[in-house]
Amino acid sequence: MEKIYNAKRCSNESRLVYTEYQLTGEACHWWSAMKALLEDQRIPVTWDLFKEKFYGEFFPDSVRFAKEVEFLQLTQGGMTVSEYTDRFKHLVRFYTMGINEEWQCRKYENGLKPDLKVMISNLCIKSFPVMAERAKVLERNMLEAERYKKQQQSTVRVPVPSRSSLSLRQTPYSRPLPLRSGSSSQGSVSANYSDQPGSIRCFNCGGPHYRSSCPQLGGYKHCSRYGRNGHFDTECNMGSRAVMRPPIVGRTAQRSSGRAQAVGQVYALTGVEAASSGNLIISTCLLFGVPCCVLFDSGATHSFISKACVEKLGLAECEMQLDLVVTTLAAGEVRTSTVCVRCPIEVEGYKFKVNLICLPLQDLEVILGMDWLTSNHILIDCGKKKLIFPKEEEKLTLTLGQIREDLIEGAMSFLILTGARPTPTKRG
Repeated sequence: MEKIYNAKRCSNESRLVYTEYQLTGEACHWWSAMKALLEDQRIPVTWDLFKEKFYGEFFPDSVRFAKEVEFLQLTQGGMTVSEYTDRFKHLVRFYTMGINEEWQCRKYENGLKPDLKVMISNLCIKSFPVMAERAKVLERNMLEAERYKKQQQSTVRVPVPSRSSLSLRQTPYSRPLPLRSGSSSQGSVSANYSDQPGSIRCFNCGGPHYRSSCPQLGGYKHCSRYGRNGHFDTECNMGSRAVMRPPIVGRTAQRSSGRAQAVGQVYALTGVEAASSGNLIISTCLLFGVPCCVLFDSGATHSFISKACVEKLGLAECEMQLDLVVTTLAAGEVRTSTVCVRCPIEVEGYKFKVNLICLPLQDLEVILGMDWLTSNHILIDCGKKKLIFPKEEEKLTLTLGQIREDLIEGAMSFLILTGARPTPTKRG
């Protein structure tokens, strides 16, 4: 009502008369008794006195204090960003201390969920409307990335045959059973030998691999350097693509339990340690389409991912064939044995697939070390704080092992045959 009074430029006497007319029910009875009491005490009834008595009766200090406490303890919790923003705007008016927009942004940022808070804090936004809108956009992108990931996981699943179906095979290379209905033999062959991904099946155990790489057969081929079946270490053609396989580098040793271990190194495990160094670059990358805080560390032997980021994105962890002992300057030695294999990551528009070893990082989500830098020929310009990527016109060579690995994962390949026709020359 005061907004209407201000727009009409009403005097205080007129405001008091109009407000008395608008009172109904219990409020009207209360003001009649209060006004009579004030007149008996010969106290002048003014507009300011009416507001003081009205707020003291229907909106006491205890209620305003409770609203202020609720504002100071407000966090997002299970609310969406839109709901949290509306509640924040409603309660901020009950805060009695003087505030500015920058303090309001920091209070809003601290109440967000941890994953949103990490991404928002790196932007250093000092305008509240801009921060609220950016938080809504990031939340929407995270939900879309999570939904896309679930769709990909549901489509990649390969059905595993049951034991009852495997018992029907009498020999490892027995012919498929003919159909009972009146269909031709050509139709049965096309149904059993499909070109679709996932049709490869071992005749020994029924798994999605060839019989030559079946782990149930004695003397099968296994590459300990790349972690794959089907070939030995001496036959491995993966070459320098170290980032595409589980990292097993460094000084190895055999423990008393029979499990080997390797030694790795990283400069910092926390965001504070990384920020204190002038030679490291902290930026943002896209991991499975989700923005993550990344540290480019030329002093790290491997690439790492935080346990919190693995849980947030729901990534699958694989057990390595050895224990990796990572040494740091501040935290000493940290032991780990799990890795997230072939994680799609995008850095400054360039897309890669990298194996990320799980470590208990703080305020850091991803560390890309020398294995990623050297295998992709990427340099770090410490003076300008930026990465130098190889030029696009540089030729990309693929080894036989790389091509074989991509084909196993379902890549589409094309074969181009070229030939040269000799030109006859005249003699003499």
